[in-house]
Amino acid sequence: MLDSTFLSSSNEIELTVTANAGGTERGIIIRLQPSGKLSDMAIYTTGDVFNVAARDSAGNLDPDRCVTNADSVPEMNQDALDSLSTDQGHDQAAPLFTPDDMYADSSFYRPDGITPNVTHVLNDFEVLGGRTIFGIFVVEGNVILHGSARVEGVIYLPNPTSTIITGGGNPSESSITGGIVSHGDISGTGNHISVKHGPGFMRTFCEFQIGPDPIGFKRINWQYI
Repeated sequence: MLDSTFLSSSNEIELTVTANAGGTERGIIIRLQPSGKLSDMAIYTTGDVFNVAARDSAGNLDPDRCVTNADSVPEMNQDALDSLSTDQGHDQAAPLFTPDDMYADSSFYRPDGITPNVTHVLNDFEVLGGRTIFGIFVVEGNVILHGSARVEGVIYLPNPTSTIITGGGNPSESSITGGIVSHGDISGTGNHISVKHGPGFMRTFCEFQIGPDPIGFKRINWQYI
């Protein structure tokens, strides 16, 4: 049996789940807190974040743009993004994909100004220092950003083992303008890594990936009853 209660004093939802097993009733109480719309975040992950800073769209440090240890990532339709990548000829199956400067076509959007450039990277992904790239990147492996590398768009990490790594660069500049959505920990090494929220890029990611922009929930605590 599932019961839910909205706790107005703390803006939380309390779920009570009970079941009868072998004549013994057991249950658990889970307390969830809304974590905001996905498109409003620079970083959204079910794991932890180490040495990675979130910034608002003006470039100011803003911890409220970072959701960590989320109970889950909103349900994704990765097939939709993978289909776009295939149709655009952007599927990358090499052990390490290192895009050229200004990839893809020097723009987040296709010539229609609506459809994003999407790249599906089956393994590891590396952006060399001084290069700027554009689009949505679905990366199955690790992401390596060297000093002064820039990503204008969204990085989606569907696997819990993926990591963000940087070798340094100018700490006043953001390595990523757009956002990161991850199913695992995000770790930065070197001098810095920061993610500046790109509202338009994140909204487009949500529209093509999951449709209506959902509100995520973060698990606050749980206990057996």
